[in-house]
Amino acid sequence: MNIAQFLKAAEECPDEKIVSNGSDNGDPRIKVDFGIYDNYKILLQGKPEKIKEILKKSESFIFEKTIDSSRPTHIFNYKPGIMYAQLFDGIWYGSWQDSYEQVKKDFDSTITLHPYQKKDMPDIKFSEVMSLGNKKCSTAIIRSIKDLASILEENKISFCLPSSGKTYSEMIKYFP
Repeated sequence: MNIAQFLKAAEECPDEKIVSNGSDNGDPRIKVDFGIYDNYKILLQGKPEKIKEILKKSESFIFEKTIDSSRPTHIFNYKPGIMYAQLFDGIWYGSWQDSYEQVKKDFDSTITLHPYQKKDMPDIKFSEVMSLGNKKCSTAIIRSIKDLASILEENKISFCLPSSGKTYSEMIKYFP
């Protein structure tokens, strides 16, 4: 499955909860089936400074600031609203530890998408996404993934959606 097929299937995912693993309220189907939820990670091949410059030139992401720390983090607002992004050096270590060595060979930066920018999208109000995992929230996340993937593909930046699979071979990846 490629990125376009994955995101189309995610867009068509029913807005329902799946009760499993003893959870009281259940998890949103979009999270269970596609790994799409708050703090959505995308792994990138390329140094953050280079990717920062590419995103600054895009029409979809607005550079806000760099937080200087032991690992500088670049903050971008998603122009259509709701989402913001954090770009940093290093690989986010997820539930796929058995694939970490392979992931580390192919990717060296992470961008995390968050639905906490207090700016409405034209058709989605910020207040509507605060129930994380609902259809409005997942729609906002999917739109930002689509726009980011398009920018990365256009600039021939390899990327991986680690939450899309349990093993490295199952994860959705793009290599130019």
